[in-house]
Amino acid sequence: MRLRSLPRRSLLAAALSSCMAPVALAQTAAPATPNEGDVTAVGYVMVTGQVGQLNRALRKQEDSDRTESVAHANDIGQLPDENAAEALQRLSGVSVERDQGEGRFVTVRGMAPDMNAVTINGATLPAPESGRRAVAMDVLPSELIESLSVVKTLTPDMDANSLGATIEVETLSAFDRRKALRTVSVEANHNELVGKTSPKVSGAFTHRFGGPAGQEQFGIAVAASYQDRKLGSDNVENGGEWEWDDGELEGLNEFEQRDYVITRKRAGVGVNLDFRPNAGGKYYVRTVATKFDDHEDRDSAKYKFDDPMMPGDTGTIEAERELKSRDQNQNLRSIVLGGSQELGDWTVSGQFGSSYADEETTGIAGGVFEGEDDYDGFSYTGTKELIPQRPAEVDDYRNFELDEIEWEHSHHKDRMHTGRLDFAKHFDLEGGSNILKFGAKSTRRHKISDVDVWAVDDLGNLSTNLADYMTTKPIDFGMGSFGHHMDAGKLVGITQDLISDDNFDDEGSTIDDYIVDEDIDALYVMDKYERGNLRVIGGVRHERTKLGLEGTGIEDGDFVPVSLRKSYSHTLPNLQAIYRLADRTLLRGGFTQSVVRPTFSHISPSYEDDGEEAKFGNPDLKPLHATNLDFGIEHYAGEVGLLSVHAFYKRIKDFSYRTELAGTTGRWEDYDSAETYRNGDRATLSGIELGFSRQFAGNFLINANYTYTHSEADIERDGVTETVQLPNQSEQVGNLTLGWENDALSIRLAANYKSGYLYEMHATDATRDLFNDAQTFVDLSVKYRISPALQLAFQASNLTDVPYYTYQFRKQYNAQFEEYGRTYKLGLTWTF
Repeated sequence: MRLRSLPRRSLLAAALSSCMAPVALAQTAAPATPNEGDVTAVGYVMVTGQVGQLNRALRKQEDSDRTESVAHANDIGQLPDENAAEALQRLSGVSVERDQGEGRFVTVRGMAPDMNAVTINGATLPAPESGRRAVAMDVLPSELIESLSVVKTLTPDMDANSLGATIEVETLSAFDRRKALRTVSVEANHNELVGKTSPKVSGAFTHRFGGPAGQEQFGIAVAASYQDRKLGSDNVENGGEWEWDDGELEGLNEFEQRDYVITRKRAGVGVNLDFRPNAGGKYYVRTVATKFDDHEDRDSAKYKFDDPMMPGDTGTIEAERELKSRDQNQNLRSIVLGGSQELGDWTVSGQFGSSYADEETTGIAGGVFEGEDDYDGFSYTGTKELIPQRPAEVDDYRNFELDEIEWEHSHHKDRMHTGRLDFAKHFDLEGGSNILKFGAKSTRRHKISDVDVWAVDDLGNLSTNLADYMTTKPIDFGMGSFGHHMDAGKLVGITQDLISDDNFDDEGSTIDDYIVDEDIDALYVMDKYERGNLRVIGGVRHERTKLGLEGTGIEDGDFVPVSLRKSYSHTLPNLQAIYRLADRTLLRGGFTQSVVRPTFSHISPSYEDDGEEAKFGNPDLKPLHATNLDFGIEHYAGEVGLLSVHAFYKRIKDFSYRTELAGTTGRWEDYDSAETYRNGDRATLSGIELGFSRQFAGNFLINANYTYTHSEADIERDGVTETVQLPNQSEQVGNLTLGWENDALSIRLAANYKSGYLYEMHATDATRDLFNDAQTFVDLSVKYRISPALQLAFQASNLTDVPYYTYQFRKQYNAQFEEYGRTYKLGLTWTF
């Protein structure tokens, strides 16, 4: 139910309205939400395409009981976003972590991806990668998505397992639109760095039937997408090998040049069925299946210095050439059955979901050829883009002999079953409208990590000389060429033939294996009360977690089975209020609590201990518990006018981080290294979000948002308590989109910015902390409607050719520098 005030305004609301009044845009009563293909007249400004979809998203955001940011299907498709992660980065407070230039993991309000939850059609989405809770959003093609919502304040009927946000993905339904949708798109995608052009095809279909127009009982929606993309990157890195002594730089120990050639195939299909037998009944089946195949060949040259070297110094090195060639396949399947039925003043709803994700990787994890001698006369230039000057012997492949080829097969599986039942009672209370809601939910999660490794160092009668495994194809590398490509096919074939029990690495094939069973049962009760301009939502959620862990310890070469069981509970109160200052001006406030369970790698029961060095997870880690305060004001004007300010504060208890126990009293006192994870005492995160959207005369549109976040966390490192920034937390994130359109032409220019952040914190030495540098991506989209049925699109991404840069301790010192190049797309969409 929407709150509507009498026509009175506070001074603040009047000032906001005056600020936001669109030029020459009539202030009219809110029209029905436009749907795909609809054209709605407002004054004399036509609401179509990007304006209509942005308006639809803002209406959902305005009406919500929660603080959230929303994007709908057409708005997602207006920019060159390859997947769900890249579409999300346009929303307020959201940034993405990228892999080979493509968005993959999502960060919200500075919180790391493992601290966010993702649902698809209401069911929690599993994570295919080993050790993580974060969902790799690049497995979801953007064409399958009807809407994306980033929910930043939880209500008691939602899972409490997110700190940054819960990301809700909804796929296409036939009842989302008034008119049937039938569309096919084809696209050519050209990557500048590798000089390759790749195809993409997608389509969607909806149909409603079984009743008169506008009252149909049945609906079917089908969406599908397929892409075969060629891409790559040029990389130079050292992973944190600058040597410091009391703050003074002594030099670099080693670095590596890497050339990536990648083929990514992304396919997905969604089939949704709806049944509406009566005015108060809605029943549905939602299905999604995606497949993500990634083939990577990586040639590299590594230079290890005898002593730390500064740029311009000349010294002696050891040299290696290495090949990585592997196939990685990720699959995601989800089916959700649910519905709701009104029974007088009661509404009963329920849902059952089953989701499965896995990741399987096979191939050469590292084929290393070592130089037979040490080589004098090596030097390098730069501290950011490290460019070597090699002696001639390093470029002679005959000087390198096989050290080892490591073949790996890993399979990580994550399966989830969820079921929920909800009851809601509608009644009047003391002059207002009231909804009492209560329910229960159960989640059963089963995660398996299985890694097998073979180490081959004897090729039998075959040559071990690098020269016999090189091609004549030069490596196209932008930061100092390092020769030719290795013959990946030849090395893969040889290694496959030599895989045997004799080459099996028992320890390497055991330490990363584990099984986690996580059962979560939840009960909640909440009440929503509306009277006049005030809406209050309050309640409590109780979650009980049972955890089963299985793994293997390795002690001095002996294998020790480990099996653990534990449980814990959380009771989480929740109170939120919305007050309408004026017709379309809202004040929002909220007090919520959330709980985020540790990542699987942190609680893994597997360990290795040889009496001098140890590495182990910590199954006794406590879940992170957060108390969250949110306040905001939102003013909506006209069709796409928005001015919003939100402030937030989070007090976090029991966050986890990597630590070193060697040298401390007790068991680890005489160890050289004992690395594990521990809970931190406290952390705080606070910030402010600003949003602005406005349509001007002449069909010109601005959409902008900016988020500032500050965090502090107390940790213990090397026996000293210190305060650091939370990892993965950018202080500043911003988006600016400029758009213009008429009936035929639509143009968008978008910039996405995120400031630098702490990427990886070293267990003992702050000079080995790694930081990611700031990035600004600029994308362009131009779409021209040739006819009512045909639309031509040209899109360009990463126009600024921004690299990925990680540095060690100080900004000028490279840990990783990687370039991806620009990408251009030409596409044609047929709607019929």
